[in-house]
Amino acid sequence: SNLAHELRQPLSTIESIAYYLELALSEANPKVRAQLERLRDSVAQSDNMLRDALALAQFAPPRPVTVDLDELFTEFAAPHFDLHLAAAPVTLDFLHARKMVETICSLFAHYGRVPHRAQVLTGLEPSGHVYVRVSGSGLHVAASSLALQLLEQIAAANALSLQVNLRNPESQEISLEIP
Repeated sequence: SNLAHELRQPLSTIESIAYYLELALSEANPKVRAQLERLRDSVAQSDNMLRDALALAQFAPPRPVTVDLDELFTEFAAPHFDLHLAAAPVTLDFLHARKMVETICSLFAHYGRVPHRAQVLTGLEPSGHVYVRVSGSGLHVAASSLALQLLEQIAAANALSLQVNLRNPESQEISLEIP
């Protein structure tokens, strides 16, 4: 926790400087504005990676309760994702479910190299299992390794089936099946 604070403090300072430079240079060269935006995106990525590392370090055993994944996706994904939600409530650890949805949305929202809209689909398989499919393009896989480790840990702890397909930068997908 102290380490997180120590690392977040300079990130916050960098983000503030970028914000004020952007205000001061509102009429600046488009290349300067693009670099400032890139700096702010890098701060957001760093903050997300720090958050994922802390979640991995502080991972607790699951305490299952009824969770509405559609509600969580609405909270974290809207309005930047196309949502097609039809999942039944599931039994999962609430904090794990919340972190899982937040992490997936963060991957597609913050790590994407190009502006795009990701799509979230949830529903019920004929087997009675709930499925979650989040797809998009342009994820930077190297920057997301901690997030993927966290998703794998959540899936294993909660007996979820997780499939990650990020090899094709034009069509990337994270899928979950929840009994």
